[in-house]
Amino acid sequence: MAKLDSLKSSDFWGFFPVRNFLMPIFCFFSVEAGGMAGLASTGHKGRRPVMAVDVFCHVPQYGGRLFSSNWKSFAFSLFPSLRKWRRFRASMALKGIKVIEMSGLAPAPFCGMILADFGASVIRIDRARALMDVDRLGRGKRSIALNLKMPQGRAVAHQLCRRADVLIDPYRRGVMEKLGLGPQVLLSENPKLIYARLTGFGQNGPLADRAGHDINYLALSGVLSMLGRSNESPLPPVNLLADFAGGGLICALGIVMALFHRTRSNQGQVIDTSMVEGAAYVSSWLYKSQDLFVWGKPRGQNALDGGAYFYQTYETKDSKYMAVGALEPQFFHEFISKLGLSPSEFEHFSKWEENKEHIAAIFRTKTQEEWEKIFHESDACVTPVLEMKEAPQHPHNVARESFFANEKGELEPSPAPHLSEVPSQKATHSPVIGENSREILAELGFGESWIPEVMQNIKLLKSALRKTVKEKLRQLSIEERARQSLVVTTMLLNTDAYKNAQRVSLYLSMEDEIDTRPIVEDVFAQKKSCFIPRYEKGSPRMDMVELYSLKDLESLPLNSWGIKQPPLEDSRPNALESGGLDLVLVPGLAFTRDGLRLGRGRGYYDRFLTDCFQLPCKPSTIALAFKEQIFEVVPVEESDFHISHVLFEGLQ
Repeated sequence: MAKLDSLKSSDFWGFFPVRNFLMPIFCFFSVEAGGMAGLASTGHKGRRPVMAVDVFCHVPQYGGRLFSSNWKSFAFSLFPSLRKWRRFRASMALKGIKVIEMSGLAPAPFCGMILADFGASVIRIDRARALMDVDRLGRGKRSIALNLKMPQGRAVAHQLCRRADVLIDPYRRGVMEKLGLGPQVLLSENPKLIYARLTGFGQNGPLADRAGHDINYLALSGVLSMLGRSNESPLPPVNLLADFAGGGLICALGIVMALFHRTRSNQGQVIDTSMVEGAAYVSSWLYKSQDLFVWGKPRGQNALDGGAYFYQTYETKDSKYMAVGALEPQFFHEFISKLGLSPSEFEHFSKWEENKEHIAAIFRTKTQEEWEKIFHESDACVTPVLEMKEAPQHPHNVARESFFANEKGELEPSPAPHLSEVPSQKATHSPVIGENSREILAELGFGESWIPEVMQNIKLLKSALRKTVKEKLRQLSIEERARQSLVVTTMLLNTDAYKNAQRVSLYLSMEDEIDTRPIVEDVFAQKKSCFIPRYEKGSPRMDMVELYSLKDLESLPLNSWGIKQPPLEDSRPNALESGGLDLVLVPGLAFTRDGLRLGRGRGYYDRFLTDCFQLPCKPSTIALAFKEQIFEVVPVEESDFHISHVLFEGLQ
């Protein structure tokens, strides 16, 4: 190798097959072996390692550097299959990176979502006693519910962090230390761990222990003072700048930089993300541009903060809005011309208030759609102000697939930016609290006998909620139960799922449930097939057997729970063995609006529905509930079945 620089073209490179075959293979594989894991190299102690690719990049014939900026293109042109192989191998930018995210509010979940979107494996540690799931940025993650105040819960957290590349800590200074999960402890157990701390005020300073929200961090950054209309109070732009831009996004950037640094140092580190500093940092241009002509006046009277008529939003005839950003002269002339006015009549940087009123009156003469057509394909820098339900349907956003549908059919923003060589993932599922607890514990090597010790708090939470719901239902008067039952029954009978169903499974209601007797009557009136549960004492399973008529119903005996059911010796068609079901009405004690269900604790319906969905034809599932049974969140485990629809009074 040392003699390579003295080779002449006729000795080596002049031999066409060698040049066109060996060079791209060596170049490709030697550089591809690098990346964030570290380049494979050889060299002598005390000297710069010699990369394998250097062998083909220090040839005098090519001026000392062979294809120094375009060697990949050359290799791929000769071997097109290599590009496909490379993309397959790379998969996603952060594939293989393991992230532990401590559950928190907006900034930390956003940081975790960014990492998950680009391939990282993210496990969210939720509180086992969490009363409400407020994380709306959980896509692509898994959830384990732990009580970190218990030794078992902390032991699991330690085990997770020993295997992790990144930990995201959203708590105030000292919280993780009190749990025995501070950076000093975890980095001693895993020296390569990136410990990312994300707080409002940072880990030191007079305010480090103080509570706060986006508005407070933005206020302290100096940025809030610049936002708002003239002669009005400063106006926070919801919680975007500090929580998300200065918090979650900056933290994600810090994590990626720390991961890159680890490829060189083989060491982890602590990241201290302050949302005050992050908000100021993303606003650096505002600080550095105060000497420019666009500033110099009080808040709300400058070119970029709502003072200028050419950088403004205007209401249209149909009470919608258009956004105007005609800053530069050429865009300004186009804008004025499209309004049907003469650019010569307007001085760009004068009479702002007068011109604003004039142009506002013009915009009110046409609808947003009409203005869109007028400014279509023009460089006037005028666009419609789209509502969140409209943005995903805009042709530009559709063409770029800027939004995608999650498992609930809701549209949400796609990961950004687009990477040409490695894709992001558009994960459609967001976990509920503790959804993946069992599988994660199993992956860590905890046996079945150990799992209940960690998960017992979910059981306790379920038990407590059952007690709460039963007390609420006891307080409902007979009249109120009847009234809500009528409302919910009417809703059900008007659903397409019910109207189109021929084989319906329903439960015979108890006094603390929506009255299903009118539904039974309608099933027979509509000549549908009706199936009801039959339980066997001591058995974990139930059968769904046919009910022949209302007269048949009246003749049935009561079981030990006071519910009518056919005797076990009464041979009847079984729903799953005689054609399946089109619709299953599912009982329960508590529900969320989107279908999480807390049953009475025996698991009959969870097991039955699991069997149902093994059949080729999957039924619709609907729960009927009093409004007192609806909660923001209910504790669930992996075995708990998710209901398609929950009907209750007040459902929008």
